Amino acid sequence: FEPSRSWQQVLELIDDFMTMAIAPDLRAWNAAMTCCIRGEVWHRAVQMFSTMEKHLLMPNEVSYNALLSACERGQHWEPVLRTLEEMRRAEVAPDVVTFNTSISALQGPQWETALQLFHSASCEVQP
Repeated sequence: FEPSRSWQQVLELIDDFMTMAIAPDLRAWNAAMTCCIRGEVWHRAVQMFSTMEKHLLMPNEVSYNALLSACERGQHWEPVLRTLEEMRRAEVAPDVVTFNTSISALQGPQWETALQLFHSASCEVQP
């Protein structure tokens, strides 16, 4: 895969699966979202997260971390807080990646929130 085009190829593959009535599993969706983020098309990763949920797949920490990373790359801090709350409601435990990505997305305009999140991370994440 050429890095600048791999996200397009991955989306085509997901579309091909759907056309053939083959449901991509959670691992495929997570990989596709990650590929979109690396290809600097973070908005596609956000769309894929929604599509994945519409197909009744329950997101795991990798899925949520990909969504948080997409928010960070897109410099959209507002959805980060909603995503963290959604993780808690879904009983998906945040990990180090979750907190690092969230804090990075919140730094700057929401530095006080990022600081609070940092303090809560030290209590929630076990080494």
